Amino acid sequence: MGISLRASNHDFPRKTKRLDDPTMTAETAGSRYRREAEECRSNAERALKPIDRETWLWLVSDWETLAEGAEMARPANLRRKWT
Repeated sequence: MGISLRASNHDFPRKTKRLDDPTMTAETAGSRYRREAEECRSNAERALKPIDRETWLWLVSDWETLAEGAEMARPANLRRKWT
């Protein structure tokens, strides 16, 4: 009679979420674009050269334009107002 060192699936908590888990929500295109804009804004703040800062801010504008378009394309009852 030996001791089994093999772990069963019940020995460890589940680390990945299931697709039907209510906490799993899909990111909307608008929110993703706004997240991208924030990342570009952060990069602009850290940029050392003025041309780099200007380029990052140009990208911020583009991402925000995309976000606005994506949010306008969503049904009115699902739109999120950004202030």
